[in-house]
Amino acid sequence: MLAGSLYIAPAAEAEAADQTEYEIYPTPHVMTYEDGDYIIRDEVNVVYESGIDEATKDRLNETLALKSDISVEESDSIVDGMTNILVGIDGSGEYVDNYVDENIEVTTEGLFDELDSYVLDSGDGVITVLGADTDASFYGLTSLYHIIKQMDSYTIRNFHIEDWADVASRGFIEGYYGNPWSTEDRINLMTWGGYYKLNSYFYAPKNDPKHNSNWRQLYTDEEIETLIKPLADAGNASKCRFVYALHTFMNNAVRFDTEEHYQEDLAIVQAKFEQVIEAGVRQVAILADDAANVGADNYIKFLNDMTDWLAEMGKKYPDLKQTLPFCTVEYMYNGQSYYQQFPENVQIVMTGGRIWGEVSNSFTETFTNTAGRGPYMWINWPCTDNSKNHLIMGGYSTFLHPGVDPAKIQGIVLNPMQQSEPSKVAIFGNACYSWNIWETEEEADLAWNNSFKYVDHNSAIETEGSNALRELSKHMMNQNMDSRVTALQESVDLAPMLTAFKDKLNSNTVTAEDVDALIAEFEVLQDAADIYEAQAGDTNVRDQIIYWLDCWDDTTDAAIAYLNGVKAVINGDTTAILQYNTAGKTAFDSSKTHALWYLDHYEYAEVGVQHIVPFIQAAADYVSKYAETAMNPDAVIQSFITNRTDSPNGSTDNVFDGDDSTMASYRNPVWIYTGDYVGVMYNRVISISDIRFLLGTGKNHFEASKLQYTVDGSEWLDLELTGMDNAFTGVRDQYLEVVVGTENLPDDFQAMGIRLVATADNQLDA
Repeated sequence: MLAGSLYIAPAAEAEAADQTEYEIYPTPHVMTYEDGDYIIRDEVNVVYESGIDEATKDRLNETLALKSDISVEESDSIVDGMTNILVGIDGSGEYVDNYVDENIEVTTEGLFDELDSYVLDSGDGVITVLGADTDASFYGLTSLYHIIKQMDSYTIRNFHIEDWADVASRGFIEGYYGNPWSTEDRINLMTWGGYYKLNSYFYAPKNDPKHNSNWRQLYTDEEIETLIKPLADAGNASKCRFVYALHTFMNNAVRFDTEEHYQEDLAIVQAKFEQVIEAGVRQVAILADDAANVGADNYIKFLNDMTDWLAEMGKKYPDLKQTLPFCTVEYMYNGQSYYQQFPENVQIVMTGGRIWGEVSNSFTETFTNTAGRGPYMWINWPCTDNSKNHLIMGGYSTFLHPGVDPAKIQGIVLNPMQQSEPSKVAIFGNACYSWNIWETEEEADLAWNNSFKYVDHNSAIETEGSNALRELSKHMMNQNMDSRVTALQESVDLAPMLTAFKDKLNSNTVTAEDVDALIAEFEVLQDAADIYEAQAGDTNVRDQIIYWLDCWDDTTDAAIAYLNGVKAVINGDTTAILQYNTAGKTAFDSSKTHALWYLDHYEYAEVGVQHIVPFIQAAADYVSKYAETAMNPDAVIQSFITNRTDSPNGSTDNVFDGDDSTMASYRNPVWIYTGDYVGVMYNRVISISDIRFLLGTGKNHFEASKLQYTVDGSEWLDLELTGMDNAFTGVRDQYLEVVVGTENLPDDFQAMGIRLVATADNQLDA
């Protein structure tokens, strides 16, 4: 192999470098390490082939700038006495292409037939990048960027990478209904996405009338200069390109009633696209979703004409993408046979068999069998249109299934949250997945675990700030949705501790040690919120989630206060019970006041809604009973009880207000299982003369249930009734009303609690 003379690393440094394995996301398909290492000199010679564009050169310059005091020269061949970096294109017949043929073994058969494929080789002072085209070389240099960024010296190992993308189009779409992103938000996301080999920002915002409602009108010169051109430039620089979409079928749609009308409208579509292409846009798309169906033949005709036009435009703009994403009117279904007649360059945009679909083998195989090609997946995750007061900070393997056949997918874009910066957690997952589809849930979990350092500061090196963001995100995944979307589970590790603690509260067996263990858990979360607010690597992320950080401050204050209140109950410290009950209520109330703007109104940030908030409510009920008793020893205090761990819609106070029109509704999950219960607990044994439960109409009740009572708060017994059976059947579309009168109860009946318990799994979701 041709190479110049080398510096030799000191033995200790060389040994350490030999043991280093670099972390690169997306994970390369093939990466091997060779013996030895070398030091990158302060003088670097770069050889660029003629087909390498400026954006690719800029990536290398940015990479070398990570190490200070490196000077760069360009030449047409390797120079002795310098570190040499070669960047070329396979099949060019130029210097780098020939160098690889003669000096570097490529083991992957047909490597350069794969999507966006490249070789990155580091060997004895020569770093070589050979891509299938200049974009692929950019991706190879991006891998080098991540390697050099995590090196704590100038010593680099000898290694070899052969890599490619599983999916052609990889990115995100601005298609949600919340506050539109700013131009700066969009530019920041494209720039960041380019570090993870994303290549598509699909532009479909709700606030640009010239994208949809007024699509026929051209942009003004000012709009081109301040909106379109900055986005196109950022996309071209990062290779995460600005894909400009027009919705030509919803408002004043393209006409097919006469050929004359059709040709007039086709010319308007093409003129609009030509305007943005002249401004730098290098890929366009067309939407027909949520509009009237104009018929299969008309769609086919239109797409054929647009394909021919793109080919003509490509003669003037050689870097214009010829692929044409098209979102069909049947986007939420499983595909139509007429799609087989679409031109080959058309990528058919689908949401996965339902609106909140997933990338799965079942859908992609079904669609491919029907349409004759794989779908371009529009995944409505981590979109929060139906969960506006939450952040969705996880869900990798739920929405991006392991082991899906990449040959049956043409694209994957995620529809994120109105908060662009925290959406990077999910977008990072798509970057990893669409480049190299993970085979196991463990791979997905590892990518999620590692994502926060790249979201926080674009580096493989963890910081206290990125670890804190990950800790908080474990408890921010709730989607507040029904059975139309697969539920995400949050607080997975903490939830069993919270459930066990609540069970001990109900049975009055909780100990001070139990309290201390949970206080320690909430102190971890409290510290994480403080650390992230103070040490965020990217303040743009922090500033967009500040409402949730403030909510965390109050939520953890409330949890810790109520836990100290429980300890005060254990210790019989009346003064402390009152003090901590007041502190807990003040903090918990404050946690519900952190307002964020959503289009035309305020929403209020929520965290930990699946397990933490219900736990705090249970602890509050427990402590407040003792606080009220301390103030009024003769008081009878009632508390709502249930084994449901989700937060209800509506207050549980509605259960006891005597108004049948108010309610508390538990919805996540929507299923009811044997042993689920609702009821009331008192702070002492009381005399009970009658009982009434009212559960919802429709399917929103127990299908089969019975009454139980307790006299000690821990042991539950079936209630023996006179003149009626202790078995109650819910009827669909009717309320379930359970009424037990004095005559039905045992004589002088007393209890500390009453509950209605499901005796069978519901056959219908509630």
